[in-house]
Amino acid sequence: MCNCLEASKRMISKQALCKACYIAYFSLAIGFEGVNYSILAPFFPLEALNKGTSDYMIGLIVGAFDVSNIIGVFLVPKILNSKTLFPLYILGELASGINQIVFGFLYYSPNGFTFYFISISSRIFGGFISNLVWSTGYPLLNTIEPAWTSKVIAWIEIMMGLGFMIGPPLGSLLFRIGGYPLPFLLNGFLQVFIAISLYFIPRQSSVSNSDFQIDFKMLMSLLITPSSIIYATSVVVFNAGEGMIDVISAPYLFKYFSLTEEDNGYLFGINSAASFFAYFLFIVFMDRGYGGWVYISSVVIFICSIVVFFIQNWFQQLINLYIVSALFIFLGIAAAGANISLYIIVEKLILYTNVTDLEGCKSLTGLYTNLYFSLGRYFGSSIVGGVCYEYLGFFYTNGVEALLLMFTLLLNIPVFIYFGFLSKLYYGVSNK
Repeated sequence: MCNCLEASKRMISKQALCKACYIAYFSLAIGFEGVNYSILAPFFPLEALNKGTSDYMIGLIVGAFDVSNIIGVFLVPKILNSKTLFPLYILGELASGINQIVFGFLYYSPNGFTFYFISISSRIFGGFISNLVWSTGYPLLNTIEPAWTSKVIAWIEIMMGLGFMIGPPLGSLLFRIGGYPLPFLLNGFLQVFIAISLYFIPRQSSVSNSDFQIDFKMLMSLLITPSSIIYATSVVVFNAGEGMIDVISAPYLFKYFSLTEEDNGYLFGINSAASFFAYFLFIVFMDRGYGGWVYISSVVIFICSIVVFFIQNWFQQLINLYIVSALFIFLGIAAAGANISLYIIVEKLILYTNVTDLEGCKSLTGLYTNLYFSLGRYFGSSIVGGVCYEYLGFFYTNGVEALLLMFTLLLNIPVFIYFGFLSKLYYGVSNK
């Protein structure tokens, strides 16, 4: 009897280890999407200028990724169901890797229109494929072991965060070693290898195949409800703040601290590192059901940080590198909390629309979170960090973003109270 119990325990332990390793490897593959997004930042603009592309066109090339990602939210569901999830994920990873390889060979393309056309086509394709990878990878990972949902989400965010964090320094290093093509070729071939290996590794799943199909009515069910619109607005404005910081920080840091692009990388590295370590802390709060409070507190931290930037216009003594470094740390912590709590809140809002299928719910959650992220980033870089910054400058642009965030947060509090998001909030199909 004891031998049977011991054997059973060893089997369960081995199964758990296999699932954990599979989740880690799967998350690594998704993390490459973060690298794809950020790897071109240090050197692509200069390379594009050398190829005869204007600053305006460079902006269109970079922004095309998010625009395509947004459009993909409405196209991907047409081919998404329980039978196509895994094949589409593998196809998306393969296509993403191949697209990176193509982007690397842009170095050899003719200057002018040809370079611009291939670049923007590649970014458009990359944005759509990124949506496909995220919309299929997220539900696949989160149905491997439903009891680990909060930890899996944190691990996905950690790997994506690492991708965003190592993309610029890795791109710079590889650029110095092998020129423009090497960062994209190496990244692309690694993605292709991981996609192929994932296809042949035995899949781990604790959920039987369901027969869900996302139709347009189901997709729009969450987008048109007042409570969801209010929450989505808050999330989009929050991500716009992150996009704004990405765009307007470099001129500010150069003007007041004479920091070069290479020096800026250290500050953004601190920001990403703060997010990375904060995820481990927020896992604890998420497991205890405090997802709603994590989101609200993270938005408050973000607001307070950019308000400090805003009041620097009158209190010049606050323009201090140590203070700015601390603000970047707080911004990183806020980003981690808002992002990790986003999934459970969106999932619960979906469940209130009477979607009861687990894989269907997870797929919709992946689609919506990707939509909110892309909308926010594009809005932040083009409108807040573009138009507002051009007319208002650094300090007042931060003030505008702080006001928008405060307004949307105040609108959200009644929604959170009504749905019980400020009481215990756990993952799962039940709303109760």
